[in-house]
Amino acid sequence: YQCTVCSRSFSRSSNLLQHQRSHMTKKACKCMQCWKSFSRNSALTQHQAVHRGE
Repeated sequence: YQCTVCSRSFSRSSNLLQHQRSHMTKKACKCMQCWKSFSRNSALTQHQAVHRGE
């Protein structure tokens, strides 16, 4: 299953649907170190591990 917006591919349609929501929702969760934005807080938390060197 392939996203029509960014061409990312998924093996399950449910994963594609969840991903497509990221293109439609406002990305309100911002990293205060690099200002990258995320639509889900869990994605922000995972991203912040990069800055901590995890």
